[in-house]
Amino acid sequence: MTSLETVFAALYAKLTGIASFTTAGRRLVNVQDLNPEQFPAAFQLEGKQTFKYSPNSPPVLTLRASWVLYTYQTDPTAAQSTPLNLLLDAVRTALAPTPGLIKNTLGGLVEYVAIDGDIEIFEGVLGERAVAIVPLVLVMPGF
Repeated sequence: MTSLETVFAALYAKLTGIASFTTAGRRLVNVQDLNPEQFPAAFQLEGKQTFKYSPNSPPVLTLRASWVLYTYQTDPTAAQSTPLNLLLDAVRTALAPTPGLIKNTLGGLVEYVAIDGDIEIFEGVLGERAVAIVPLVLVMPGF
């Protein structure tokens, strides 16, 4: 049985490998508490964990997580979303399945991991800062 910490550590390693983040962690820091030189930033948060039991099949554990991305744009003529979109493209690429496979399994640790749901974008309301929250789902055997 794979431990939850092993799974979340592997997911975090995937996050920190997508870009040269100046600040990253598994403990969220408020975007307003970061100085300009601390951007771009990324954080991983754990969410709901759901066990689903069925008497005719093995139980399934569904884990939820979020990747929170922060960028900083000082050019008043440029969209705040431009650097954020570059990070979101990198996230999509990092979570894409290995060529020839139909799902990303984090190297066999989970049945699959994928973006699941609406990516929330906050730009224009935080000054020069922009935020994206990427919802993730990880499915693994529930044993």
